This record gives sequence, structure tokens and C-alpha cells, in this order.
Amino acid sequence: MAEYRFLYSPMRYTSLPLAVVEALHVGMPVVALATTELPSVIENDVTGYVSADPEALIDRMQSLIDDPREARRLGDNARDLAKRRFGLDRFTDDWNRALAQVTA
Repeated sequence: MAEYRFLYSPMRYTSLPLAVVEALHVGMPVVALATTELPSVIENDVTGYVSADPEALIDRMQSLIDDPREARRLGDNARDLAKRRFGLDRFTDDWNRALAQVTA
């Protein structure tokens, strides 16, 4: 997986594909159809690209193939996002907060 410049996710009918979360964790930008939960996770020009226009996604994929430096920048941002939003620390903090409220 590390030799690829991006993950392309053509999923239309699933909330948030696990492959997308995994790609973010390894520092891979995501190019995806702007459906379901993906537009709330992937920020254009920051962690990858989302669009409902397949032609626009093709252009973005080609630009990431042509520009490894840009792919790395987006990938670094993707990894940071994954740690904040999907990391174990965030998960345990949320659960501990919920349990504290229930047991208070």
C-alpha cells in the first residue's frame, strides 16, 4: 500500500468505508465520490479530494500521480486527521467521558 500515491474510493452506498480510514492512518490521501459520510471526512486540497463529478476526480488522481510532493503533503495531513478523528486516544476519551456521565 505504501507505494501508492492515493486511495480511490468509488463507494456510493456505504457510510464510511473502513479502507478510507485505514488509508488515512497510513498517510495516504483519499480521492472519492462525494457520497454519504465522505465529504464530512475528506477535505479538498487538505486530505484528498471528493466530488460527485468523476471527471474531476480523474483530473485530481492524475495530478497526484504527476506530483509526488503534493501527494505526500496531503498524506501527512490525512495521517494527522486520522489520529485526531479515528485514533485510539479519541476513542478512549469519548468512552471514558460517556461512562463518567452514566455513573455520576
